Amino acid sequence: MSTGTLTGPRPGTTSARPASRDAGTRRPAAPTRPATKPSTRTTDTRASGTAPFVLLIMVLLTGGLVATLWLSTAAAADSYRLDEARQVARDLSEQSERLHRDVEAAQSAPALAAAARAQGMVPAGSPRCW
Repeated sequence: MSTGTLTGPRPGTTSARPASRDAGTRRPAAPTRPATKPSTRTTDTRASGTAPFVLLIMVLLTGGLVATLWLSTAAAADSYRLDEARQVARDLSEQSERLHRDVEAAQSAPALAAAARAQGMVPAGSPRCW
């Protein structure tokens, strides 16, 4: 084996170029990059791809929670307003019934007679026929 010629790639390189026949005129090998593990690159790519997705899901869940709380609070406030409106309607209904009773009582015969006497009216006697 001679030292002047190489027929294959040098050990540790991936160059497919045939080696020069003259060892003295051979160019120095370019520094090669250290090989990186494909799993690291894949993990970085997956992490950078899943982070925005996870952030989007978290934002959507937070928005859903806020919307649920807001709707729940609005429903509770509407419930209080509805209870208050029902109480007002009940009070007005009772007042209306009371006024109807007062009108009926004022239109009764004994009440009309007492009101007439209070104004100075006297009962009419029996009519005389001539």
